[in-house]
Amino acid sequence: MNEQQRMLADTVGRLFPGIAAEQRGHGARGDFAGAWERVRELGIDEVLVPEEAGGFGGNWQDAAVVMHACGQHALPLPVAETLVARKLLCGTDIAAPPGAAITLAACAGASVAPGGVTLRLSSVPWGGGEACVLTAFEHEGVEYLALYDTAAASQRRARDCAASEPRFDLVLDESALLASCRCEHARRDLRACGALLRAVQTGGALQGALALTIAHVNERVQFGRALSKFQVVQHQLALLAEEAAAVSCAAGAACLAADTGDATLAIACAKLRANRSVHQATSIAHQLHGAIGFTREHALHHFTQRLWAWRSDFGNDRFWADSLGRMVTRGGASNLWSRVTG
Repeated sequence: MNEQQRMLADTVGRLFPGIAAEQRGHGARGDFAGAWERVRELGIDEVLVPEEAGGFGGNWQDAAVVMHACGQHALPLPVAETLVARKLLCGTDIAAPPGAAITLAACAGASVAPGGVTLRLSSVPWGGGEACVLTAFEHEGVEYLALYDTAAASQRRARDCAASEPRFDLVLDESALLASCRCEHARRDLRACGALLRAVQTGGALQGALALTIAHVNERVQFGRALSKFQVVQHQLALLAEEAAAVSCAAGAACLAADTGDATLAIACAKLRANRSVHQATSIAHQLHGAIGFTREHALHHFTQRLWAWRSDFGNDRFWADSLGRMVTRGGASNLWSRVTG
């Protein structure tokens, strides 16, 4: 970690825990606007925006510090999504609204009506009007990147938001469109960046769940001694720590690849590794917490419910397994080993 990344880590390490605690304490009535303003004042939402455009001028490894912290503290704000959205908008004809929070969503379907193109977006985080949404779709063989106002959605259906990450199914028509532009490979790029984002956040959330679990087994006493003194508990903690470390390493490698060249293979590996970790890691965390880990009052579900949702975002296990298989076998059997080890 270089000096710039240490500075970012120190900044978000002081800011995010307090915001997360405050927002959880208020539940659905949390002060989103006030909390977002505190983030925006420090310029954290513009880490990936070039300096010449008024941003931080950071790279993906810098952004990973922030995205990992968002997961580690279960931050109930779309900070990580806004980082990536502003990165995707750089170099396009779409001007990001100054200071606005921007979430991301893959398009579930597009249809043409007399009033224009209508999009259906599924499970959009902070899609209830708190943030704009950046998405990508294809129309008449042309791919577009488009920014919509979620507050102006023609239809909205709320999903469960028990983990302080409200999600909505949206139908967006031309009246909600803020701006759009033709963008070659828009859908591929949004999916890849979104998958990298979720892989980094997953590593952070697993670290957060691990910290909670360690604290619980050290405090909880059974048969006259702390749970952490039992060998079977230590073994399960080691497995949970292994999953958290493996995902963080894979995501870090993907961020390095994104900064130095083609990250397609690395992102596929990172997202698949992150997806595969979720079931075992969350099972261990809840088993070691016992019944208290399932209660709304306990903090654990803020991590595990996010992890379950992130597993499907921007490509599920099957999608990335198929993609990875096609990548490594491209060129035939004679090139397989060099492709995998290269």
